[in-house]
Amino acid sequence: MDEYSVRTKAWLDSHFQRVDSDGIYVAHQSIYGFRVGHCETLLSVNYIRTFHIMRALSSCDIGSLLDVGAAEGHKAFLAKTVLGVPHVECCDLSSEAAKRAGEIFKLQARQADIHALPYDDLQFDAVLCCETLEHVADVKRATAELVRVTKKIIVIAVPNESPEDVNAERESGLMHGHINAFDAGSFDYLKAEGWVIYHKKILSRSLYRLRVLADADEMVFNNKGFMKRSMFVVYNWSRPLLRWIFNRYMMAFTVWLDTIVCRISQRYFGHIFVLVRQEFAGDLRKSGKVGILDVLNVSVPLHRLK
Repeated sequence: MDEYSVRTKAWLDSHFQRVDSDGIYVAHQSIYGFRVGHCETLLSVNYIRTFHIMRALSSCDIGSLLDVGAAEGHKAFLAKTVLGVPHVECCDLSSEAAKRAGEIFKLQARQADIHALPYDDLQFDAVLCCETLEHVADVKRATAELVRVTKKIIVIAVPNESPEDVNAERESGLMHGHINAFDAGSFDYLKAEGWVIYHKKILSRSLYRLRVLADADEMVFNNKGFMKRSMFVVYNWSRPLLRWIFNRYMMAFTVWLDTIVCRISQRYFGHIFVLVRQEFAGDLRKSGKVGILDVLNVSVPLHRLK
């Protein structure tokens, strides 16, 4: 591994060993169930992204899946349980993340560098790579590895950020920051290699405030302006009511509304790319095997690190 990847792995290993004040493992996503907690914030963002990934994977008949950059394996687990994919494996740069995937979801998982995946050519029908390529040292080399091990379909999720914002984050030296920017045409070069590329916009900028309300996470505001501080105090005070209003059905509506708005808007925070080998493109069907509530309703028991 290059020096950047070595430092990133050390940071990630620490990240995937975190526990909260109750001694429960702090998950990357809401693996314990809707609003059970013990996980990172941005509930609605994660549900929106995960729903579209599952919909994309459901468009193709797949017997095997590899999740690259899988964190603790939540999406791989969804592919196995919700989509019924018979054989699912996952890998992550962090060996601790791979351990969590095995402990929590009983998945076959291993530590691996995306720039040199330890798998055979065309080993998996499908490969998923979510919120990973924006962090890697060499996007072209990492993408070539995804292509190499995939027989049919690749699903990629990355942020939609300006090159200026990414350059600023890169120069800041933020650990595990975003060092690569993407646009709707970022993977078009693969068309010459026999891939059909589909692109979907997610996470409408117009619905940002709605997602904040739906998440109902506590906010800390350090600005001394009376009016702004008062607004945050009122918001935090209203969180129990917001959580009651934005139940799992309203969260499902939020996910659906984001899908509709993104179809007509050019202001969005995220990309979903679906790359299909040309010989399988004609076999794709309209994704309908998974609903929003299928994703919302999956949970596992609270996990304590061994």
